[in-house]
Amino acid sequence: MSWFKRPQRRGMRIGDGENEAFIGTLTDALNAVATVTQAHVSTWGPGQEQRWSFDQDEGLLCWHFDDRIVRAPAQIIGTHAEAEAQWLWAWANPSLAPALTGTARRVREWGRQRGVVRLTQGAWEATEMQAWAMTSLACQLGGLQAAYRGLGEGADVFFGFDQVSIHMAA
Repeated sequence: MSWFKRPQRRGMRIGDGENEAFIGTLTDALNAVATVTQAHVSTWGPGQEQRWSFDQDEGLLCWHFDDRIVRAPAQIIGTHAEAEAQWLWAWANPSLAPALTGTARRVREWGRQRGVVRLTQGAWEATEMQAWAMTSLACQLGGLQAAYRGLGEGADVFFGFDQVSIHMAA
């Protein structure tokens, strides 16, 4: 599970003012999503695909293998640019259709209600682990099954996805 990292309680703090309850919520979300994501890895192999794609019109995340294509409805949670160490919430990305960012917007509202600043800031300095934490929290709040990081040029895209369907290649 090299592309999904399990949390360590140390280093999970993402900003001033986050309390232990919030850190616990993030850790719980990471553990829950990691468990389900690992089940997907064992079953059909995300992270070992030849390539991935995302159909923004349909909201479908696709993994392309030699012998099959796996599809799942998905939401874009955000992007993480490693070189800049920056997280950008999907709701703050003007190039994304609102239909693709509903789960991220739900996290923003949850953060507003609880006074968690990093959930309401469009972009902020972040590690990869923090990107996974935000994605896992979004999956939990949005009722999505698992998480995926699509490697990109300049920034990786973090998705939450739901029930997969497997289609054998022709």
